[in-house]
Amino acid sequence: MSSPPRPRDTPLLDDEILVRVAVAGGFSAAAALAILLVHPGTFEHARWVALTTLVLAQAVRAYANRSLRQPVLTLPTNGFLAAVCVITVAVQLAIPFVPPLARAFRASPLSPAEWLIAALVALAPAIVAEIVRSRGRGIDWVA
Repeated sequence: MSSPPRPRDTPLLDDEILVRVAVAGGFSAAAALAILLVHPGTFEHARWVALTTLVLAQAVRAYANRSLRQPVLTLPTNGFLAAVCVITVAVQLAIPFVPPLARAFRASPLSPAEWLIAALVALAPAIVAEIVRSRGRGIDWVA
């Protein structure tokens, strides 16, 4: 709120930001596809691992992109958004353990190793964004 509004003829998302959004989202999508291809379990379980990876990535991305210039760790906590992100992950975790939902989603519980892989993929773009933003060069960076 301390900076002036952008001019009306300036796009909300310029080409640089759109490329960064595509790179960050593309990384998550490519990682999910890689999980589908290399996962040693059944295709249905691999699909659930890939979907969980994408859900975690979106939850992390929602919280990590509260500012495109400032490191998220320097921003005041947004309790509501944090709660929504935690609830999103909790629901994803619970689905395989609720029989009607497990059948509807064809979901099966993830192993700790699968959760670790999903978390690392979800966090990778946010970590890169945090490093770039912490350098303080005024570069907008998307997680």
